[in-house]
Amino acid sequence: MQISYSSILQSPVSLCAEKHQKYGFTQENLQSKPANNLFTPIALFELINIVNHYPIFFLGEDDIIPVAITGLHNPSVTHSGNTSEIYQPALKQLYPFALHKLPDQAAGVLIFDESSKQITSSAADSSALALFDENGNPTDILYQIGAAAAQFYTGHLQAKKLALALKDVGILIPSQLEFKVQEDGIDKIHPFFMIDEQAYRNLPAHIVHSWHQKGWLDAATLIIFSHLHWHRHLKAAQLAEQV
Repeated sequence: MQISYSSILQSPVSLCAEKHQKYGFTQENLQSKPANNLFTPIALFELINIVNHYPIFFLGEDDIIPVAITGLHNPSVTHSGNTSEIYQPALKQLYPFALHKLPDQAAGVLIFDESSKQITSSAADSSALALFDENGNPTDILYQIGAAAAQFYTGHLQAKKLALALKDVGILIPSQLEFKVQEDGIDKIHPFFMIDEQAYRNLPAHIVHSWHQKGWLDAATLIIFSHLHWHRHLKAAQLAEQV
């Protein structure tokens, strides 16, 4: 099962010692991060942090995934002027890396955004942390990156199972938020879905019990709570139009 990183990685390529042995990784800074995108795929383990900052919606129909709508925030503006107050989703923290699972195999490979300024040759930036040693073996920093990428991959698949369960019981409904992309020269609209709270409250007892055991009941409640961010955004937009 693959994860689409297209909303984060502009030019993903596989990381390998043969091609990238002399490459290094510079520590994150605000300038090196990707432009604020509309949405970011999320992992189940970060749900409690996500809902405090972003509304959670579901993108796709057959292959549906949960995403944080990160485009509602301007990361440079907070009440206190401190950008660290806004939680950055795990996939953004992992940038410019991610894990790509090999087809029909348990193994995976690290990929990185070739357009990122955080990946550079050691000759160009002596402060860059080496990804491979002189023998072409992964360094400690690369092992740490790989472990974080694997954790996100597993956590996202868990979140995706929840999304599919919500879809299967018929409690996801189209929202007012849409995502427009150009495919083959044609603009296509992809709707975002959200949980119908009333339908959620009317779930059969056997599903409620099953979801409680899996932790999905708590997760769905948190996602409904995150809708408050979306409602506040709509209200602010309406007030701006009136002004």
